[in-house]
Amino acid sequence: MHRRYFETIIERHEVRFKVLVNSQRLCIAGISSTDQGVLNADLSLVTKTPNGDKCEMLVHSSQMAAGCLTFAMKSIEVGDEVTIRALSDGEFDTGQPTYYLDPDLAVSLEQVAREQLSDFNEAEEKFANAERACPRCATKFVSIGNHGQCPSCGFIFLASHPEGDQPW
Repeated sequence: MHRRYFETIIERHEVRFKVLVNSQRLCIAGISSTDQGVLNADLSLVTKTPNGDKCEMLVHSSQMAAGCLTFAMKSIEVGDEVTIRALSDGEFDTGQPTYYLDPDLAVSLEQVAREQLSDFNEAEEKFANAERACPRCATKFVSIGNHGQCPSCGFIFLASHPEGDQPW
């Protein structure tokens, strides 16, 4: 009920971005005044991929009616100039429906997951059946694995972090 009221008193406008790379038009992306959503122009640096570091420009949107759309994606090189200009109402490019995951990024994420699992398994083996003291109350007990809970005070911690969990 409140939503309809606000939609009637707020005049809706299209949202558009014009994106240029080295003064060359990459795209004009937008969201229709009849739709709701988010329009993004992302400049991303992905490091340590199998093919080296990678920088990309991705212009995309997530909209209630139109769904997820990609307007442009381009590799960016050192020294490239990227310009994003906000525009008033008008025409914009047709975005392509997408659920894109860069293959290099997928490989990197898979590699990180494998390394984390390997580290976890290594810690489980290293600290299994090891005597240790609770960082909170100093009660000594034998651990089952890396993840432990003090039988006296109930404090939960990782043996691989003897001072307690790392501060994030």
